[in-house]
Amino acid sequence: MFPTRSRGRTSAFGLNPRPPNVCVHFITFGSTRGQPPMRMEVLLRIDVSIMPPPPSQLLDMYTGACPELARYFFSMPGHETSYRNLFLTLEDRLESLLSEPRLRPGGCVAVLVNCTAGMHRSVAVAERMARDAQEEFREDGVVVEVEHLDTDVECGIRRVQRAMVGTHSRSVYEDNTIGYAGGVYVGY
Repeated sequence: MFPTRSRGRTSAFGLNPRPPNVCVHFITFGSTRGQPPMRMEVLLRIDVSIMPPPPSQLLDMYTGACPELARYFFSMPGHETSYRNLFLTLEDRLESLLSEPRLRPGGCVAVLVNCTAGMHRSVAVAERMARDAQEEFREDGVVVEVEHLDTDVECGIRRVQRAMVGTHSRSVYEDNTIGYAGGVYVGY
């Protein structure tokens, strides 16, 4: 992980992270199959379709969850810089959400990441972003989950079922509003 801004907050529980304030679901999908239905607030939408993919021999062998493909992808010109900018945007959104007075402990938000097929670029970005977010916001009570909707399309798993797992219908706000959670669309 790269150095980030210090938020100047520490957990009231010392070295142990406090109970979850919010669960962030990183959900990847392919734009050719369309955006999945969401039953939770979308904190951030990221389209990485414009970022050039790794060579086809890697794409044929691996998904973005494989370290070999991810290493190659982030070593491509401009990809690391784009990732850092995306992560700074995510940091800003999460900091804003965590300071929201109406925040409901245990609520859920989604970070949607898409590319063309939903198997390579979006998966590499979401996997890394989830790891970095978990590390950066652990003491703030943030937990992360990652779901790749289109990496196993051949297996016949229905993506609608996969998009509805977890406690997605629980609002992050105390007053149960299903509203704007600071979501923005970022395309690279």
